[in-house]
Amino acid sequence: MKKKFFLIFLFSVSFILFCGYDWPPKPYDMPKTLLTTELVGSYLGGLFNSIRAIGNMGFIISMVLAAVFIIPVFVRKVYLKDFLEQQAINKAVSKNDFSRSVRAADRAKNREAIIDDRVAEMEINSEVRKKFRALHPEADLEERLYQRQLSYSAELRFTEENPGADVERALYRREVAFNADEEYRFKHPGRDVEQAVDRMEVRAKATQEYRRRHGLK
Repeated sequence: MKKKFFLIFLFSVSFILFCGYDWPPKPYDMPKTLLTTELVGSYLGGLFNSIRAIGNMGFIISMVLAAVFIIPVFVRKVYLKDFLEQQAINKAVSKNDFSRSVRAADRAKNREAIIDDRVAEMEINSEVRKKFRALHPEADLEERLYQRQLSYSAELRFTEENPGADVERALYRREVAFNADEEYRFKHPGRDVEQAVDRMEVRAKATQEYRRRHGLK
């Protein structure tokens, strides 16, 4: 029953579709477009104008997007760097303040214990130095010789590279000493005389004491 109904429905639809059309179809003259050089040139010109307009619009959009995104990123980077540095400084300072507060409280509460710890460390360091000298008796001498040699080599190298430096340094020291003497005399005008008199008195007393001890007149 269903098969017969389906066949009848298919036949009806086919009859309705084909009744409204002429079959076979009549010949139809399709319009043809004749391409010429002028027509192709006008088409290409329009295409190039469209591409140019799209490029200009894309360039403008790119500049706008650059202004919108790049400039805020740069400004944010600069200010964010300064902000982060300042935050790091504040954090480090707060840590140091806290550490100082802890050390102050520790000193106030455990002063004697801290002193004992440092004394013990000094004693340990002293024992370490003694043991090191016992194991290496020439170490201090070698270190001092090395320092003297290093100083001598540095002085010699400096003198070779700066021939007039010794004279300049000697003159500078003489000038500093002279200026110091002048400043001292200006601030203490009579002290040179007092010192000279004191030296003479000490010398005279020393001479008298020497003669008295040795029975000289």
